[in-house]
Amino acid sequence: VHCHRGQVYLLRGELQQAVDELNEGLSTDSSTILTHIQLGMALFRLQRRTEALAAFVRAESAFPKSPEVYNFHGELLVESGDIPAALGKFEEAIRLGGDRLAAAYVNKANAVLISSQGANMDEAAKLIERAVEVDPLSEAALVHLAQIKWQKNELADAVVYYDRAIELLRTKEELAEAYAMREAAQAHLTLLKEQPAVYEPAIALNRERQMQQAAQMRPQ
Repeated sequence: VHCHRGQVYLLRGELQQAVDELNEGLSTDSSTILTHIQLGMALFRLQRRTEALAAFVRAESAFPKSPEVYNFHGELLVESGDIPAALGKFEEAIRLGGDRLAAAYVNKANAVLISSQGANMDEAAKLIERAVEVDPLSEAALVHLAQIKWQKNELADAVVYYDRAIELLRTKEELAEAYAMREAAQAHLTLLKEQPAVYEPAIALNRERQMQQAAQMRPQ
C-alpha cells in the first residue's frame, strides 16, 4: 500500500509526500525492491543527492542480486557526474540481468559516450545493438540505435530503426521528434543515392570533422 501511494505521489510531483510514504513503507516492510528504488529517486528529485545515493547503497546491500537496483543507481550517478562509478553500476546490472534488462545496455552506452566525449561511438553502438537483441520492443534502445546510426552516417540503418521505434512510441512529442529525424535521414539517403558524386565527399568531410572534434575533446 505504501509503495503504491508513494508511486502516485512521485508521479504527481509531490515529492516530499512520496518520501514520507515510502519511508513509512520501509519501516513496516523493507522487502519490496520498488520501494527502495522509488525512495532514492524521490530524494534525488528533491536535490537531496547524498541521501538518494545512500538509499541505493542500502538497496544494493539488501538486494545484491537485483540488476534494477544497480541500473537505477547508475542513472543517478550519471546525473551526479560520477561517470566511472556509473559505468561500474551498469556493468554489474548487465552481469546480473543482461539477458533481460535492455535499459542497462542503453545506459552504459550513454555513459561510454559521455566518458569518451563522443569518441567511442562503435562501442556504444554495440551496446545498444545488444539492448535491441535483449528487448526488440524497447523504444529507448531503438531510438538510441537510430541516433547512433545517423551519427555514423549509416543512414539506411537509421531509417530502419526509426521506423521500428515509431511503431512503438506513444506520446505525440516522441513521435514527432522520431518522425522528423526519420524523414531527415531518408532525405539525406535519397540525396546520397541520386547525387553520390556530390554527397559522398560531404559525408567524408563530416566524418573527418567528427573525428577531429572527438580527438580534441579527449582528455590528455
